[in-house]
Amino acid sequence: MKRGHENKTSLTPREKIKAAYAYEIMGIAQHDIAALFEVNQGRVADAIKAILHAAGYEQPKAGEDDA
Repeated sequence: MKRGHENKTSLTPREKIKAAYAYEIMGIAQHDIAALFEVNQGRVADAIKAILHAAGYEQPKAGEDDA
C-alpha cells in the first residue's frame, strides 16, 4: 500500500513526550509508535532517549553498577 505522502523527518517536542510515554509507561513497541507518528523507528528511539535524559532517568551504561 503506497501512501500519498512521505514520512516526517522529525517529531515535535510534544510528540517526543508522547512517544516516550507510550513506550516507557504504556509498553507500546517503538515500531508501532513510529507508525502512528509516521516517522522511522530511529526517530522514536532518539526521542525516548532525549526525554529520559531530560528527566534524569538515563539507564546505566553496560558494565556500570548502581551500587
